[in-house]
Parts: sequence; C-alpha cells; structure tokens
Amino acid sequence: MKRNLPNSLIVGPRKAGTSWLQEYFAERGDVLLPRGVKETFFFDRYHRKGLDWYAAHFKTVALGQCQIEVAPTYFEDPTCPDRIHAALGNIPIVVTLRDPAERTFSLYQHLKRYGETRLEFRDAVQDLGLLTGSLYAERLQDWWRVFGKDRVLVVVLQDLARDPVNFAAEIDRFLGLEPHSLPDRLRGKFYENAPAPNYWVARITNIVAQTFRSFRLYGVVNFLKATPIKSIIFGKPKAGSPIATLSAQDRTWLLSKGLRTDVDLLETMLDRDLSGWKT
Repeated sequence: MKRNLPNSLIVGPRKAGTSWLQEYFAERGDVLLPRGVKETFFFDRYHRKGLDWYAAHFKTVALGQCQIEVAPTYFEDPTCPDRIHAALGNIPIVVTLRDPAERTFSLYQHLKRYGETRLEFRDAVQDLGLLTGSLYAERLQDWWRVFGKDRVLVVVLQDLARDPVNFAAEIDRFLGLEPHSLPDRLRGKFYENAPAPNYWVARITNIVAQTFRSFRLYGVVNFLKATPIKSIIFGKPKAGSPIATLSAQDRTWLLSKGLRTDVDLLETMLDRDLSGWKT
C-alpha cells in the first residue's frame, strides 16, 4: 500500500525563519502540512517508530499537490539527509539561513524559555553543542552530497526582512507552486522569544508535551496551546519589554569558535557576500 508522505521539506535550521514559512504555507490553501502538528521530528527524534508512524501524519496527495513538512531540527542532524533520501527520494529541500551568531543566541533563548537549559550562554553553547546547526557550510555539504546542489535551495533570512514577497516567490518557484499574495501579518517582524517565569514549571510541562507528541496525542497539546496556559508557563513577549540581545563580546567569541571560518567557506559555496556575518 502506498504511504502518504511529503514531497518537499523545509529543513531549517532552527530560529532561521521556518515559523514564517510554516505560517505562509498554512494560509495558502494549496499546500498540505502534517495533520495536527507543526513538526513530527521523525527523521531525527522518532525514526525508530517507523515510516508508517510518519505517514500517519499526512493526507493522500492528489496529482500535482504539494505536501510539505517544515522541520527545522533536521538540518543539523548528520543522519537526516540519508534517512530522508531513503524514505522520500530526491525531493526538493529548502534550507533557510540566518546570521549564525544571532541564530545561536536566539536558539539559546528558545531553549531557556522551554526549560531545556539553565546554563549561562557560553556554557550552553559548549555543553549543548549549539554551534552545530550554525556551522552552515559543514552541514550544507551533507545535504548537497545526498540530494545534489540543484535540489537544495538555500535562502537567507535577511532577504525575507528586505523583501518578503520576492522571498516567498523564490521558494514558490523552486517548489513548483503558483504565486501567492502575502497577507499583511507576514510582511512584518515575526515571533520573538519571551523568558519563562519559572524554569522547573516550563521544563516539566515541555517534557510532558513531548511525551504526548511521541504518541501523536497532538489534540491535547493543541488544546492547551490555544488557552492562556502557554503564555502563563512559557511567557509571552510584551510590547515595550526589553528583548535579550547578543552582546558584542559574545558575538566575537562565537566567531572565534569557528563561525567566521565557516562563513568564509559558505561565501565560496554560495558565491554570495556574507561579510556582515563575520563582524
């Protein structure tokens, strides 16, 4: 029996515009996304559950329909390219890149919000391997090796900030989608992290939610997310509240830990000036 599986993937990395793309695809109407959940985490976290478990997240696709998973954790896992190719074939892959130092700091703030770390920034970077997904050239070579350069579209988040219409149009062309107008809510800034009021409450809630997800009990999680409980537990950005930013000292430290060398290589690979990421 033929399984229902996606025919395109957005593989991340995390904190590099994938939530914007999820919203864009969700409001189009002609793109199918996983049922009941944004990310299945199949090819990295739940691969042992088998392809039938993964296929249960997707609807039957009619000829010409595009079915996509936006899965930002896949980019940094070196096992994912081969696993994806074996299961889905030589499908189109979209990679979204952001200033790697800013991405690393944003990921740190995200992990703090969901109770996944209490470490100070530099300790978290080293102990949790937060630079792995920010070493874009290293990771991108894995995807090119498996899928080929022509099947991997690399887009840069600063292009989204500059011109979201053309950003979306480039991805549409690559995926074979019809042009689609952008709603006003996708033309401005999108998503900001907020600190969790209590680390332990956030951590325990996150563990429980992940357990529900592993059994595909998404209805429970989605119901709770739709209530004020999420904001109470994980915090919510407030107008006028200060937003945590990466210090100049931490930026220099990150660049010295391999990011600058990686961006040098990435510039050559993409034939694009990324000098702003190296200062």
